[in-house]
Amino acid sequence: MYIAEDDLYIVILRNCVDVYTEAPSYIIGNLIADAIIVTDNNIKERVSIRLTEEQLQQFVGLYKFEKSPGKRKISLNDGKIYYERPPRKQGNPWSKNHIKPMSLTEFFSEGKQSTITFQFNDNKEVVKMIVNQMFGRKVHLNKIE
Repeated sequence: MYIAEDDLYIVILRNCVDVYTEAPSYIIGNLIADAIIVTDNNIKERVSIRLTEEQLQQFVGLYKFEKSPGKRKISLNDGKIYYERPPRKQGNPWSKNHIKPMSLTEFFSEGKQSTITFQFNDNKEVVKMIVNQMFGRKVHLNKIE
């Protein structure tokens, strides 16, 4: 792909299928072009909405990846909600990243392109978290606690 106005060439070479991205190469190329051309200003334009602590509490819990044994936490502290990752070294604390609601089900983190979408069951309980990453990759985690 060549984008003349940005003097940008994008070439995709693949010899295997990524289990997380089953998209054709032209879709991946378009997503890469969008990510390169997008400016930081577009990310900063996201607007957070205010949710009550009771509304935020429903997302709190431990989530497990569907395709691997990894886990993530959603926590609430002083009216703010956090996405937490386990430490890379044993004994270190979980790393916290403040996430902000864009809607009743979707959250973002300042300066990051990925978003988090929560899914509910028929009883209006959170059952799943989907991390929508760059290039169309979606990582599914089921709420286990």
